[in-house]
Amino acid sequence: MIETITIGAGGGSIARVDAGGLLQVGPESAGSDPGPVCYGQGNNRPTVTDANVVLGRINADRPIGGRLDRLDVAAANQAIRQNIAEPLGLEVIEAADAILRVANAKMASAIRLVSIERGHDPKSFVAMPFGGGGAFMPAP
Repeated sequence: MIETITIGAGGGSIARVDAGGLLQVGPESAGSDPGPVCYGQGNNRPTVTDANVVLGRINADRPIGGRLDRLDVAAANQAIRQNIAEPLGLEVIEAADAILRVANAKMASAIRLVSIERGHDPKSFVAMPFGGGGAFMPAP
């Protein structure tokens, strides 16, 4: 039997500061169109991908997929500054790191929910990552 659980913390997940002043990531997504701010297709709200680009974890000069020649690091930086860093009193790098920490915490929480909280040892199961953050094998 296979059970599929999805976790809304992918690259297009939008980061925002909620009314209580807390950083939230997802479940709203920019999707692939318009996509993250760094795609330059009209979105102005920072995403998980934008945080990865600002932190240098995604190479802006060699984006995966071939659809874009380059990612706009300056635009991603500005979106994180305006929407996350300034409202929280953080530097842009700290804000980008915080976005990824929240996304990772959501994924870990979801894994706990479907395993440990049901009395199962996660080591007994196989996790299958999908999407842009899932396993990637470049073409030869």
